[in-house]
Amino acid sequence: SFELDKQRQLDEERNKIRQQTLQEARANYHLKDMEKDKIIGDLKRSLEDAQQKASQGSQQLQGEVSELDLEEYLKIAFPQDEINPVGKGVRGADISQVVRTSLGTICGVILWESKRTKAWVDDWANKLKDDLRASKANIPVIVTSVLPKAIKTGFGFYEGVWVTEPSFIQPLSEILRKNLI
Repeated sequence: SFELDKQRQLDEERNKIRQQTLQEARANYHLKDMEKDKIIGDLKRSLEDAQQKASQGSQQLQGEVSELDLEEYLKIAFPQDEINPVGKGVRGADISQVVRTSLGTICGVILWESKRTKAWVDDWANKLKDDLRASKANIPVIVTSVLPKAIKTGFGFYEGVWVTEPSFIQPLSEILRKNLI
């Protein structure tokens, strides 16, 4: 009987030690699991931030490419005109086109703003008009694939600014240029 009591006490002690060890292991595992979840969450946020930054960078690049394309077109189409790109980070329109006759007489200035976005922003027209006044130019033009709702065709006059889709740059630029001359 004494031996059985001692054996039971030993078994109870072993059970207590086993339970205590299991609890400690569970607590450690729980903390490790929480650390892993935190690291995964942080990595997901970092990845999302990196993807967003990469997307913004590519949008900037697309905008710059469309500006360069417009500048190249104007230089080729109107070699007698002075085509001046406005530097990145400098306030003003993207391109200033000084219209000249074949004899070199300056007739006026067309300001070109190129936008390559998914939605029209009404403030663009006001900003370009401010740039127009500041540079003492004559005609403001926004080239964009997304037109304001008021313009139903490929180009039109919106709040004092010409707005056109890229496919209508050629006819609009010729009309505006001839009007200045």
